[in-house]
Amino acid sequence: MDSPVRKRLTNIFQEFFGKDGLILDGGCSEGEWCYSLEKRGYRTIGIDIVPGAIKHAHSIGRQNGAESVFLIGDVTRLPFRENVLGGYISLGVVEHFRFREDVTRALADAKRSLAPGGRAFFALPGLLVCLRNSLSLLMTGDKVGMYHKYISKSSMERLLRSVSLRVLISRHEKGWLGLSNIVDGIIKKFGSNGLRERLIIFWSNRRPVWFLSGNYFWTEKVLD
Repeated sequence: MDSPVRKRLTNIFQEFFGKDGLILDGGCSEGEWCYSLEKRGYRTIGIDIVPGAIKHAHSIGRQNGAESVFLIGDVTRLPFRENVLGGYISLGVVEHFRFREDVTRALADAKRSLAPGGRAFFALPGLLVCLRNSLSLLMTGDKVGMYHKYISKSSMERLLRSVSLRVLISRHEKGWLGLSNIVDGIIKKFGSNGLRERLIIFWSNRRPVWFLSGNYFWTEKVLD
């Protein structure tokens, strides 16, 4: 079942993406967004560098008769020809790169793979989310949490323009990560997928919290 947060963003995606092109979720994890869009009539493909996540995505697909395709791969080196994607989704991915050059490569490869007029959506966490994750790593000896590099709204806009992705909408939104993000890293490490999904659904209905705010960017490929 889609959580309220996933339903809300998927409805936004429906307004922004056409159904005549292939939609890629770059950094798809276990494929939730691909399946959510597929149920609404989109052709989707997911890619993630973590083999276990892709294995689980395939398992979910087999259980539900889904047709979404999933690949193990790196978003800085997408295995596609130029101009083949109708849309690209990146939800909390590029902030995990330690070097700005890797962020630029990921954005440039998204642009390369998009068809003329193709659109891409990028979501990044705010400053305090990144600080919280750094503190979690420090306090647990890197056992809980993931590395997050803070990228400001203005810096991300410059990076997008540098690879010829035109920014159509750039917005700061409170609570887009949802309160479940507070414990999500711990649940992933020590809990079950069922518990994690129940917490996501519960917290998605709560009031947003300021320090879990983030930025999102709707972009469009600029013709060369």
